[in-house]
Amino acid sequence: MRAFMAAAAFGIIASSCGAMPGSSGPDGQYDPIPYFAGRQVGDRSLIVYDLTGGTIRSLPHEPGYVEEGARPSRDGTRLLVLRRKPIEATDLRSIPDAPLEVWVTDAEGERGSALVRISKAGPGYYGWYPGPSEWDWSE
Repeated sequence: MRAFMAAAAFGIIASSCGAMPGSSGPDGQYDPIPYFAGRQVGDRSLIVYDLTGGTIRSLPHEPGYVEEGARPSRDGTRLLVLRRKPIEATDLRSIPDAPLEVWVTDAEGERGSALVRISKAGPGYYGWYPGPSEWDWSE
């Protein structure tokens, strides 16, 4: 459990079947340019901690996306996954909007589809995302 807590980026919730999905990436200093490009600490993917077996496993990575977090359904058969597309920039002022996407997938993080895209919802200075009242979103 300690290894999972060290790896998980955001708050975690267990499903009724004892699976705790989370987002994981390499340790390191936050630097916005590689972070938004999906490199270094921005190279995030999904992991699941199994409460019954005490094991951590990686879920398949959706090509072209960075996985920022996941929430299980109550019965453990589906995940809501927060993803974003990596973006390239040469300096802080040239970082464009990096919309977040909420996907629904099976319990393995596969066979998913995007439900909603939220623009202007990138992380703030301390790594948190503004609340829904501040999001611009479209289906």
